[in-house]
Amino acid sequence: MMFGLVYKVYATVIDPKKGSMGTIAPIAIGFIVDANILASGAFDGASIGASLAGLIYESVLISHSGHKPVSTIDY
Repeated sequence: MMFGLVYKVYATVIDPKKGSMGTIAPIAIGFIVDANILASGAFDGASIGASLAGLIYESVLISHSGHKPVSTIDY
């Protein structure tokens, strides 16, 4: 359950190739949270799922795209 949530956050918020997906990120994240609550209630493997999703997305999808991390954000 937590894997799906963290993966969705990476895909809609963090990924530099997301394009216009960032505009629907809050709705997409809300839907995955609702689905997780309906499917499992209070039970989930939060630390294991979140860690796996972050590692997989960061190492497989973002690092292979030639993306250079932003060092500072100018407002």
